[in-house]
Amino acid sequence: MIVAGGQGVQVNVNTGTVSELFVLFGVKGSRRTLELAQIDVSKHKKDSVFFHDLLYEYRQRRGFWRYWLSVWQLRHCDFVKFEKIRANRVISNKKHDLPVDILYEYTPRPPNADIPPIDPHEFELNLSPCNPLCIFKPFHDCIESPDGGLALERISKRKRALELKIRNREQAWGLLAQHSISALLIFSYQALIVASPFAIWGWWQALHPDDIQGASTPLTVVVALMCLFGGSAGVLKVLRDTSL
Repeated sequence: MIVAGGQGVQVNVNTGTVSELFVLFGVKGSRRTLELAQIDVSKHKKDSVFFHDLLYEYRQRRGFWRYWLSVWQLRHCDFVKFEKIRANRVISNKKHDLPVDILYEYTPRPPNADIPPIDPHEFELNLSPCNPLCIFKPFHDCIESPDGGLALERISKRKRALELKIRNREQAWGLLAQHSISALLIFSYQALIVASPFAIWGWWQALHPDDIQGASTPLTVVVALMCLFGGSAGVLKVLRDTSL
């Protein structure tokens, strides 16, 4: 409190400041390098708020087409070391790595910290909460929103933002989005692919009732190509990279 001019004018000076804390979150978007979000967690410590913000940043940086149409869907996040190799260009450098630098705040710290600090299955549950008014409760396992702030405590938080626009090399630690193939989307795309050959079959049979072989040819070719593509998943690295 400061008294001005002897007239009893009181001014309250608040010297307390909120420390900056950022969780770095990398997502594979349209570019060949990662899209990096810096989620501000200075003002809240609740897991429910943090994971809501993380999902929002994921949607923004994943891109419209990849988010809605890619068979690769978000499942959990890995704890990784990032490296900024030039301005606005970030890559993931090392998987399952935690910082020892005092620039990062989290608990517990090595050597007492688990690697990874949050199990992938637990992380997936935190990313999959249902709406309290979910109308599909009778048909699937509804996941409740996480309580408290235990998960956020275990995630490394940087005490200042990473300067992405500066042209220098710098290492940083955070979370990297990991994906797995959605069986539902695979089935949906396969159903769409075979729908046309079946329609052609019906149309051809209506015009040529005795030509079953000709009517089934398009469907046979499509099914053979689908089997060839499915078998290539074990050969092509691009179909096995969970960071896509």
